[in-house]
Amino acid sequence: MRKPYQIILPMLLACFVPAVARAQSFRVQCPTSTITHPVADANHPSMPVDNNSEPAYTGPTTQAVNAQGFLVPTANVNGAIKCQQVGGGDGYSTMANGTQTYMFSFGPLSGLADIANGQPGTEPPSVFNVPYPGVLAPGDPATTDLASATTTTYPNGTPIFNWNGAVGITPDLDAIALGTCTAPCLDGHVDPRQIIDVGVMNGNIPAPLVAFDEDDEMFLTLTNTGMIMRPDLFEQHTIHFHGYPNASSVYDGVP
Repeated sequence: MRKPYQIILPMLLACFVPAVARAQSFRVQCPTSTITHPVADANHPSMPVDNNSEPAYTGPTTQAVNAQGFLVPTANVNGAIKCQQVGGGDGYSTMANGTQTYMFSFGPLSGLADIANGQPGTEPPSVFNVPYPGVLAPGDPATTDLASATTTTYPNGTPIFNWNGAVGITPDLDAIALGTCTAPCLDGHVDPRQIIDVGVMNGNIPAPLVAFDEDDEMFLTLTNTGMIMRPDLFEQHTIHFHGYPNASSVYDGVP
């Protein structure tokens, strides 16, 4: 007969493998430069200095295929980089007659101050990649934004909520410790607790407005926040875009 450990050990390894596979991290992305929107350097002297604002349009972007086979701009780059993070979650909505209806909705996880002001939550990298300087509270910005539009501080003297960065974005301390990234090392690493605190209760219908211009490069991150009352029913949702209504009564996605 085989010894017990010869049987039990493979069984334990088989159980641990799926657990390790699920322990994966995710990134909230907003690059400061890309292949189609490079920044000015020794190899790209005619490119924009940054991608946080759109240069004045003087003509179409000229492009060429590089050695790797990618179509890259050679001069006169138009547009900029725009980023947005939205959360998707499940929950129950209480109807007027008291009935609770299960539903799914998207909520803002970037540009919170702009969205609260009726503007899109789509931000350039210089705004998106900025960690919150304090501690986000569940329900922000509505939780703490008690000042009127004409004041600059809360009644207790705290500055008004005017932060538009990505919820949860934080320095990657592990990468800094390993020496693979230098501080502040904002490589898309997030603190999930902030995302849950803010995102799990801020689902909206319709979803947050996404706004960008022609020639912009758009990065959208969808973060699933689950369901606060039933965390065991966590669903992995996807997102797609709807364009303007067409003449046809049936349409889905960008026309």
